[in-house]
Amino acid sequence: MGVWVLGTGCQHENHRVVEMALARVRFLDEDEENLVHEMSLQCLEEIGVLVRSSEVLKLLEDAGASVNMKTGIVKIPECLVCEALSLAPLDMKSGSFVTGPPEYGVLGIAGSEMAKFYGLPSMMSGYGSSAKFPGVQAGLEKGITTVAVALSGCDLLTGIGGLNDAAFVSMEELLIDAQIWEDIKRTWWGMDFNDSDFALNVIEKVGPKGQYLSHPHTFANFRKLHISKYSDRSSYTAWEAAGKKDMTDTVKAEVRKILESHKPAPLDKVVRQKLAEIEKKASKIAK
Repeated sequence: MGVWVLGTGCQHENHRVVEMALARVRFLDEDEENLVHEMSLQCLEEIGVLVRSSEVLKLLEDAGASVNMKTGIVKIPECLVCEALSLAPLDMKSGSFVTGPPEYGVLGIAGSEMAKFYGLPSMMSGYGSSAKFPGVQAGLEKGITTVAVALSGCDLLTGIGGLNDAAFVSMEELLIDAQIWEDIKRTWWGMDFNDSDFALNVIEKVGPKGQYLSHPHTFANFRKLHISKYSDRSSYTAWEAAGKKDMTDTVKAEVRKILESHKPAPLDKVVRQKLAEIEKKASKIAK
């Protein structure tokens, strides 16, 4: 088991560069890795994970997980974990595993369709990118590969925050990818064809010379429009006056804010006891 360590970003003239200190450190041998894998599966199946989204809870339940809608605890059986598929093409120049090309999304669609055919739940990989830091390449590749797999109708989608073909995770990219998902989800919802949304009676009443901003229908429905959290929608003049910040600047500030202010909730006593039992069991096996 190894860890990739990514350094911090800095500014240089008119370009953003990233100073990366990559080091491969091996902590566990193969037997120890297998033990960690087995104990992790046991934790997922016996203790579960806390999920706060009712939408995700429903998806996990439909995929075959044991879901407690009241507490938000999801227990995921080993078979569901093992049925998760991860497919990726090779780079023909180097022969390495890559997640940025469009084929990565196409293979994800194929995996999702195969799972449907065999009546299996599927967790597909999205957010593919070979980029080494958040930016134009990451946004382009992640947008294409993620929307393709998401619209295929897989049960779960993984890969959020990954960079350099999933070699490491960026906290800034985690936030950007979360927005990518929210944008894709809004696209996936499509349009509602009903009288309220079309509001033909309002259009007739206001007429071609009128305006809708002050109309009660607008006030009642404008919050339905999707608002991206980190995208800049201001005019060029306003953007320039605010310091010409791009999305990377915005999410860097948000990451600092989260790290300084977030206080994670403590684990439940029963969960801590169960984890201690699993740890004790693992220690005996390791000996």
